[in-house]
Amino acid sequence: MREIFNELISVQKPARYIGEEWNIVKKDWNKVDIKILVSYPDVYEIGMSNQGLLLLYELLNSRDDVLAERCFAPWFDFERYLRERNLHLYSLETKTPINEFDLIGFTLQHELNYTNVITILDLGGLKIWQRERTEKHPLVVGGGPCTLNPEPVADFFDFFIVGEAEEIIWDVLERVKEWRRGKISRRNLLEKLSEFHCVYVPSVYRVYKNRWGYLVPQIDRKVNKAYLKNIDSVIYPYRPVVPYIQTVHDRINLEIMRGCPRSCRFCQARIYYSPWRIRNPDILKKIAVESYRNTGYEEICLGSLSTGDYPYLEELILKLRHAFSDRHVFLSLPSLWGDERVINILAQFSDCKRPGLTFAPEVSSFRMKKLISKYVLEEKLLQIMEYSFNHGWKQVKLYYILGLPGLTLNDLQGLPEFIYKILSLQTRRKPRIKLSFATFIPKPHTQLQWAGFASREEVEAQAEYLKKKLRHIRIEWEFREYEFSLLETVLARGDRTLCEVIYNAWLDGARFDSWSKEFNFHLWYNAFDKVGIDYTHFVDTKWEREVIFPWEHIQAGPDDKEKSWKGFVAALKNGGVI
Repeated sequence: MREIFNELISVQKPARYIGEEWNIVKKDWNKVDIKILVSYPDVYEIGMSNQGLLLLYELLNSRDDVLAERCFAPWFDFERYLRERNLHLYSLETKTPINEFDLIGFTLQHELNYTNVITILDLGGLKIWQRERTEKHPLVVGGGPCTLNPEPVADFFDFFIVGEAEEIIWDVLERVKEWRRGKISRRNLLEKLSEFHCVYVPSVYRVYKNRWGYLVPQIDRKVNKAYLKNIDSVIYPYRPVVPYIQTVHDRINLEIMRGCPRSCRFCQARIYYSPWRIRNPDILKKIAVESYRNTGYEEICLGSLSTGDYPYLEELILKLRHAFSDRHVFLSLPSLWGDERVINILAQFSDCKRPGLTFAPEVSSFRMKKLISKYVLEEKLLQIMEYSFNHGWKQVKLYYILGLPGLTLNDLQGLPEFIYKILSLQTRRKPRIKLSFATFIPKPHTQLQWAGFASREEVEAQAEYLKKKLRHIRIEWEFREYEFSLLETVLARGDRTLCEVIYNAWLDGARFDSWSKEFNFHLWYNAFDKVGIDYTHFVDTKWEREVIFPWEHIQAGPDDKEKSWKGFVAALKNGGVI
């Protein structure tokens, strides 16, 4: 490894690969029973901003008999360096080749990271396909939101933990210990793991092609998502690793709650992180103070799916401001709901650095609000913005969705009108607005999972309409490329036949597909053609209640299939689609 460190000057950001950061945990390999590698399949700066990975790292290392180390996807230059010298990818803590671990756990947060999973396995000297691994190979496990439909990558993984792993992980590791001690075979281990209610082992399921054209696992064996009843009862990353380089979220991420009390029909995160659970504000204060002492970060982000819905938000902000009154610590609020509470919350920042102002109205017409079941009122937002721009705020960011079922240009007329109302506010500061437009993706387990993905013509017509209407020096907008959302939809809704597609795209050079500059949809077109898969099959509308999707064996809650179907029909009626 000394050879590598002497030559890292030749790659971008060598700090991605050297480790040795503040608060890392190094253990003696001879004094632990289980060695685990935790990995986020993207570059270091993104992976080290993932709260789930940092939580698992501290949780696993809290046990004396378990060792956890980290690894991330190498950038192109370092991948090339390792291949040219026939070297294996290694962990950051002890520089151990990753094929020497007992278990490799991937956080699957985003479908467009799938090719990076293959890169990490291949560079680590592992067999990419699960069926080719033997007793001497590490187990490969996946977790995170993508496990709500793990079928597109099922042949690469030994098993998946669906939902929150903080409690079940210890039972899983006890089984893994039996395997490492030679008491049971790898196959016996996987069969035993499949008995846990939240563990999905693809290799023990029979798959068949159903009459809707999907390759699906047998649905008589259900996997139920795991969740913690009391999120205050588990360890929290009080001592997060502090990188030497700036990461995407260079701060203390204070998780104030999980789940969301809202019922937006398009939102898969609401399903995955349900039910809604809140942390005690006194415990949050303690976590914030301890984390600050252990890191020195000058920003604390009050994180959740909808921070404005935390019932003790005003109280928590007061507690944190009092705790850090003699420190230059900045509180940020990533997600707010446009209601009357917001002005009271923002008023607490009148004498200090102000958090960013971000809202997600998603749609502008009342018809579309009814369809997605998200009622953010423009009148309330205008009041909030008038207050904000009179009290020191400079900019607001707004998120919207294009390509929703039945969305027409008439539904978009109110959006530019609303934006120009903001710009015309008579405030102390001239408002500046950032707009972000994404294309609707009918994600599994949501009430809109039966809807199709909009055509290119529809989405581009909607985008062009808005671009023409929103030309102003104080308006900045971004529209996500259509192919990004198309591929994400296919990988989110696909079946096990996509494993070959992903593999072939990777062989042709697909890497970091979530990065706009690296994304190359032609590689994916070629991969679909080579395997003989019609990707449009996974994006078309399925308006039948009886259809069996590739994810039917995963029980995610809180919406069972009957409730979801009724919600879907209600959405279409409310939106005037049927």
